[in-house]
Amino acid sequence: MDQYPGLPRRPWISRSLTANVYVGHSSLRRWLNDELGPFRTDALAAIILRAIMRNGGGIATSTLAARYALPRSTLAAAIARLEARQLAHRYRSPGDRRYRVVELTATGRREAELVGPAIDRIEHQATQAAGPDLLSAFNRIVAYIAAADDERTPASW
Repeated sequence: MDQYPGLPRRPWISRSLTANVYVGHSSLRRWLNDELGPFRTDALAAIILRAIMRNGGGIATSTLAARYALPRSTLAAAIARLEARQLAHRYRSPGDRRYRVVELTATGRREAELVGPAIDRIEHQATQAAGPDLLSAFNRIVAYIAAADDERTPASW
């Protein structure tokens, strides 16, 4: 009986969770980058553009980092790439100078409107193929891995 009905057989799928996560991560990045190729936007930048757009305005960089479990340095580099392309800009929060806020420029809003559907299409296709039970199990595994990472990672990242 096929282990994953309705999906093509992949000889490299193993019983090793870590190997499968690694391969899945690489495959997802390629899929995202293929879909986003026409926009000259890498996957992380597209996810950040969409997140800022969905927020309806500026969002604290600390909120983005927490929401997507990104190290601050990774997020800062991605935002710097967006700023270099004049898609976003950062500023100190006027209400609380401890916070940095990132906001889309007019060009960034147009780019977010273009890349958002590509990300939505991938998420829809993948979640439809997996179904609710597999998606729930996957999310539980990711939550477990993230919690284990939180325990071993210094709070300063």
